Amino acid sequence: MSKKVMPTPFWQGQSFEIQTEDKKIFYTQFAGEKNGELYIQRPQDKKNMYMNILRGVPVVVFFFDIEEEGLFTFKTNIYILPDGIAYLEKPDPEQIEKAQRRRFFRVKIGVPMTLELPDQKTSSNTIELFTHNISGGGVAFLHPKKITETGDKVSGILQLKTPNFQSDVRFDAKVISIVKTEHDVFRIALEFLKMKEPERADIIKFCMFKQVELRNKLKNDRM
Repeated sequence: MSKKVMPTPFWQGQSFEIQTEDKKIFYTQFAGEKNGELYIQRPQDKKNMYMNILRGVPVVVFFFDIEEEGLFTFKTNIYILPDGIAYLEKPDPEQIEKAQRRRFFRVKIGVPMTLELPDQKTSSNTIELFTHNISGGGVAFLHPKKITETGDKVSGILQLKTPNFQSDVRFDAKVISIVKTEHDVFRIALEFLKMKEPERADIIKFCMFKQVELRNKLKNDRM
C-alpha cells in the first residue's frame, strides 16, 4: 500500500468503517476531535448490533477521502467511556495509507425506496419508504411495525438522484436483521442478492457523492 503523507482533516458526520482483529465489520460516523482522540458514534454491524468494545482493542479504520477521491485506512485502538461514548486514538499522518481492496462503504442517508414484501405480510405487499442507511452491499430502513421476518426475500427499487446523476436501481435482497430501537420503531436491514455490477456501481457512486455533499454543506455552514 502507498503512503499518504498529508491526509484531509476528518470532518463531523464522515463515515468510518471499523474492522476488528477477527475481521468483523462495524459502521460509525466521526463526531469530533478532542485531545488527540477521534470521537465516534457507537459502531454497529450490518445487522444493527452494537460493537462490544473492550478498552484499547486494536482495529483497522477505513474512510473515504474526498480530496484524494479514494479509500484510505489506518490502524489504531478503540475505547469506550463509562457513559457509552466511543473514541479512537488519532493516527499520525504517516500512519494513514491508501486501501487497495474494494469495500462497500455505508452512508446514513434517506433515499426514496419502493419495497415489495412477501404477500402474506400485509394487505398490500408494496410500500413506499425511505432508507436509514445505504451501501453497495445493502440498505436499512425504519418502520413502526414489524412488516417482515429475518430471512425473508424482498425486492425493490432505490431512487438515486443528484444534480448530475439519476438512477432507479432495482434489487433483490434478504432480510438479515430486525431490531426494535429505543424509539419503539423497527430498524430492518437488507442484504442485496446477486446484484449486477453496474447497479452496484451506481449505488457506490451515489454514496460517495453524498459524503462530498455533506462535507461541503458543513464547511459552508461554518463560513
